[in-house]
Amino acid sequence: MLSVLPSLVVLGLAALAALPLVLNRFSPPEILAERRAAALALAGMINGIAHPLLAVAAEGYFPGLLSYPFIGAASIWLFL
Repeated sequence: MLSVLPSLVVLGLAALAALPLVLNRFSPPEILAERRAAALALAGMINGIAHPLLAVAAEGYFPGLLSYPFIGAASIWLFL
């Protein structure tokens, strides 16, 4: 069960990242671009959490591990 737990956490983080993108379908057109940028920023921040967790679960390198700091920094900049 412990080996499945990191995968479940990552799947939960992916669902959490997708939720704002789905909710944007119901946004008024005048704020849609701003809300999409915020949703992508949140997805990038969750990406910055998920890739190190997956690397720990894989006990080594996981694809995306080297790019996650750059994506995380860009998503924080986009969020601000």
